[in-house]
Amino acid sequence: QCAAFTITRKSRVLFQAGLLNFASGHVQLAQVGVVNMARRITGVQIGLLNWAGNNSGVFRLTPGINMHF
Repeated sequence: QCAAFTITRKSRVLFQAGLLNFASGHVQLAQVGVVNMARRITGVQIGLLNWAGNNSGVFRLTPGINMHF
């Protein structure tokens, strides 16, 4: 998915790119944008602010890059 704002409720997303990316399901590859949010990620997030629900502690919300494999 590529757009200014990408918001999805799908259970699985491979890639999102935009200013604001939100996935209520599982992102499997990457999110690239200014703000990235995913309930569950297996891959990387690149942006100003990144939130991955399946990361623990301080790694859940990170600036720059966030990853979970």
